[in-house]
Amino acid sequence: MTLASKTGAFNAVLDELRKINLAKKDVFLLFGSIDILVQVHFRSLDEFIDKWFDPIRVMTPQDPMIEKTQTLIVISEGRLFTEEPDAFLFLNTQPRHLEQVQKELQNIPNVLSADTVFGPYDVICAVKANDKKDLKQVISQIQEEVSHIQGTVTAIVAYEEVKCLCLDQKTCDIHIDDGGNMVCRQGNNEVVVGKEATISCPLEIASERKKWVKFLKQEMNAT
Repeated sequence: MTLASKTGAFNAVLDELRKINLAKKDVFLLFGSIDILVQVHFRSLDEFIDKWFDPIRVMTPQDPMIEKTQTLIVISEGRLFTEEPDAFLFLNTQPRHLEQVQKELQNIPNVLSADTVFGPYDVICAVKANDKKDLKQVISQIQEEVSHIQGTVTAIVAYEEVKCLCLDQKTCDIHIDDGGNMVCRQGNNEVVVGKEATISCPLEIASERKKWVKFLKQEMNAT
């Protein structure tokens, strides 16, 4: 399932998802047009609806935090990945080309897995990348080497736990600079925040989220 939540509600949504026994490895907070990707496993449609879909869609009814859901049901599961993905690509193709697109994707070294699905997209592809430049190269390689792709939506995996203590050991402000780097700011000093150094999620800051989305669109259009 993909979720779109209210701005500023991301951490609260993640907390609610944990309450319904979703494993952390099955929930991905994303930068892009999709806010959260949830992987669930079930044996029947009734089980999916009762155990996952209904509890998720009615979370916190007094103050609804989820504005939109999309359900993607796997047709053919790609290889299992043990590495944490750095981005997900949501691809569209013609139905007759599903198996070919999946096979060609999984021949690319940076592709961790590719699932064909029912839903608004046809293939979900998990990829690894060292940085944005590397991600652009991976996307370009996919566009050049995988035939019959009609559309691509890219979402970068974010890191939900952010605790950056800077210089005087006080919690920092956080923002995204003009180069698309996530940085913390203490006075006139800026430090790049890595995967292990993350404050309350930067997605909570509406202005910074808009800046990141704008930067991401520019990056993707340049490929």
